[in-house]
Amino acid sequence: MQFEQNTEDPNSVIANTGKMIQNFGVVEYISLRWIGVLTGNEDAVNIAMELTLATRIKVVVKLIETKNKFNENTKSSALKLWKELLNDGLPKRNIVAHGMLVTKKDINGAILNQGPLKIKKWTDSDELMTHEELANTVTVTKNIIVELEKILKCV
Repeated sequence: MQFEQNTEDPNSVIANTGKMIQNFGVVEYISLRWIGVLTGNEDAVNIAMELTLATRIKVVVKLIETKNKFNENTKSSALKLWKELLNDGLPKRNIVAHGMLVTKKDINGAILNQGPLKIKKWTDSDELMTHEELANTVTVTKNIIVELEKILKCV
């Protein structure tokens, strides 16, 4: 399993965009592992592969809440991590995965700003996801992946 750390270079929006997508690929994989471990059922994993990532994370959360696989502290930690992915990380991932990368240049062609366009529906908005948001999401997602893997090893 390979996850990526953020790139410190301020001109690396494109690199961090790719790293964010790669890290969420790992989240996709981990969500299936959690479903497999928590259900003990290969068919459940195969069915879960057909679900969107958001729905799959909701299934993982429900399984954590209903299965007695963890002590209360571990259960609380796992729920917090999965909910952070669902409520904060996934919306940012969706902007990157389903949006467009925009580069704003001045009249001389120098890059003023670059990033994924924050758009939920077609509007006149031109707000971009900043390099800092991308880098932070890469780092936070990596840290969550590491913690979720540690928890899963204890089951």
